[in-house]
Amino acid sequence: MGSTSTKENSPANTLREAVLYESVFESSLEGDNSFCEPGTICTDCVRKNTNICLYDDGSPLYEFECQLKVPKCLYGIASYYIQNTAKPDELCTAGSVFTRISYHEHWIMQIMSKR
Repeated sequence: MGSTSTKENSPANTLREAVLYESVFESSLEGDNSFCEPGTICTDCVRKNTNICLYDDGSPLYEFECQLKVPKCLYGIASYYIQNTAKPDELCTAGSVFTRISYHEHWIMQIMSKR
């Protein structure tokens, strides 16, 4: 369970959801035009300060059915957030990067078939 504050180094008491949109750029920082790497999903938040942050690595990224709050599929796994500056208030505000599940499908199926 992730942190809900960039000022405190402790996990949240309750699970939170964030609505994110996929971006071709790794960061939402002005002037940073680095493209998202293959095998990753780069996102930015719909609501301010709702990117992944401290303790969120490994969290799921779901794609939802249109107009429904029902997950369609597991789309990615939280990997890291983009740090804006050294200021604590700007720690998790510049985008989030997830591992793309479909990119690793062959490996996942290989591992699962060994069971």
